[in-house]
Amino acid sequence: MYYTHSQFPLKVRQVLVPWHKKMIMLAFRACGMAAYPLYYIGNINLSEFSNLQDSQTIKASTLFVAATPIGNLGDATPRLKNALLNADLVACEDTRVTGKLLEKLEIPRKKLVSYHDKNEIKRAEEIITLMTEQTMNVVLVSDAGTPCVSDPGYRMVDLAHKNAINVVPIVGASAMLALLMCSGLPSDRFSFVGFLPHKVEARKKEISSWSKLGGSTIFYETATRITDSLK
Repeated sequence: MYYTHSQFPLKVRQVLVPWHKKMIMLAFRACGMAAYPLYYIGNINLSEFSNLQDSQTIKASTLFVAATPIGNLGDATPRLKNALLNADLVACEDTRVTGKLLEKLEIPRKKLVSYHDKNEIKRAEEIITLMTEQTMNVVLVSDAGTPCVSDPGYRMVDLAHKNAINVVPIVGASAMLALLMCSGLPSDRFSFVGFLPHKVEARKKEISSWSKLGGSTIFYETATRITDSLK
């Protein structure tokens, strides 16, 4: 089943999942009283998309959004190692941190470029422009865990879609999912709200709004502010 652009107010984007041939996933953005599907994954015959698999078979520019280990190098998957090994460019929060990861994984030094909160708009445009001008494998990583989840990344992914560049997820460690798995809280329905606001009143307002969400609520907080946030 495929949905055409005319059926929805917003363009439906396909995201390929190499580990599943038949899967339907819809992500919704609330817009007034309506919810518009933004992403669709479903009933994909992966043999038709052989050029969108892992990096050794890529025939067109591809952005790999790759999860990296959180404190345990054993969480580095073979697909992560393969993507990094075949990368033409690695976009990372801190080139020093990613450089050390490459050393530990015994991957030859790659061209690393910084991609963080302060430069992501400009850097995303630069990288996507390069990918439209030449065939490249670009791997997007954060210092630890999964990019785009309270970490830089979504702007580059959005630009990649807008420029018809392949986007492939390299799944792996996620702090948010690890917490949910081990919390013992109901996981059939949950909300992830990212980092709390810095200011006290804004933080109180945010926390009070959770009563309307239903299910479990997961948030991130820094070590220096966690005590105040839990009061």
